[in-house]
Amino acid sequence: MLLPEYFEFSQDDFLVTVFEVSYPDKFVTLSHRNLLGAIMSIGVDRSIIGDIVNGDKIQFAVTEPFKELFKTELTKIKNAPLKLTEIPHQEFIDANVTMKPAAILSSSYRLDSIVSLVLKEGRAKSKERVEKEKVKVNHSIVDEPSFIIETGDIISVRGFGRFIVTEQIAETKKENTDLK
Repeated sequence: MLLPEYFEFSQDDFLVTVFEVSYPDKFVTLSHRNLLGAIMSIGVDRSIIGDIVNGDKIQFAVTEPFKELFKTELTKIKNAPLKLTEIPHQEFIDANVTMKPAAILSSSYRLDSIVSLVLKEGRAKSKERVEKEKVKVNHSIVDEPSFIIETGDIISVRGFGRFIVTEQIAETKKENTDLK
């Protein structure tokens, strides 16, 4: 964040509430998908929901004005009773994201070209996917297939996950780019 040096801030300044979900895990197993579906069934916009972390514990973040709505409306998932407990920001666990490295050889840095190579599908299908706003670059929807990807960009494709362009390894004699 760009702030003056004299300005001190804390996590509480951002009006975000963190909940921990308690449920009878002996009888039911909840996934990220189950929790997101239950949250969306309340009828709120996806933009008010932060991260959903499903590890040893299930935790999620929401904007402060909606915390009471979640406490009253989110009471069951898959017929299992839920209990939402508000926890301090310091106890919010980091998501354990496992990524496997892969190198691809691309003729351009166009978004549709990179998505096509990573998903191993035709470029026309990737172009359509981008135009239908199913691809995000750095957490923002991009609907232009000719968008140029740069090193460090995080690309998310709905239904497939995320990948990061970490480095440009080399350029071939035919001017193709080897990406990692």
